Amino acid sequence: FKECGEVCPDKGFFIDVSYRGCERCIDNCKTCSNSFDCASCKKGFLKYTDPNGKIQCLLSCPSGTYQNSDTQECLSCPDTCLMCTSPSICNQCKDKFYKLEKLDSLVCVTQCPETFRINNNICEKCAVSNCQACAASTSTCERCETGLALSVDKMKCVEECPAGSIKKTKERGHNYCLLCASGCSKCKLENSPSDCLSCLE
Repeated sequence: FKECGEVCPDKGFFIDVSYRGCERCIDNCKTCSNSFDCASCKKGFLKYTDPNGKIQCLLSCPSGTYQNSDTQECLSCPDTCLMCTSPSICNQCKDKFYKLEKLDSLVCVTQCPETFRINNNICEKCAVSNCQACAASTSTCERCETGLALSVDKMKCVEECPAGSIKKTKERGHNYCLLCASGCSKCKLENSPSDCLSCLE
């Protein structure tokens, strides 16, 4: 800045005390104290500090950051998140992480909870009530909560198996309903479900 004066222009310049001159701030910077730092960017630009500590004023935030509307800065997404709109809303997780919806947030987890299944790197909650582990579809169940039995069609968790089926227990105490022989209302398990105790009316 060639002209002499008591102060530098209030936008885009700073005083270089080494030779009492006015130097320009970085591109699109409104106020600064040196040639590599920026206190605030010009209107319409966002302040961004890259991984190497270099500050820039950008029109939009780069991948892995989100816009803080209060400070007009680009801030880093959580470590597990590739793209986000806030610290608690992740739109795309990094590899080997799964997106999970929790109340008012979308977070990235290494493993989906038991009552969820993985679909396209998203944790989907089982649609079957009291299901402990989803099957290939969220509308069917593989394992019910303790004390309940999985229906024959795998779409319900029930306390008692309906007529025409009998409760059987798998390893680890998980119960499921097994079909009796055709036309049978009640059957026993000592030998096979074909041992009919009473027939359907």
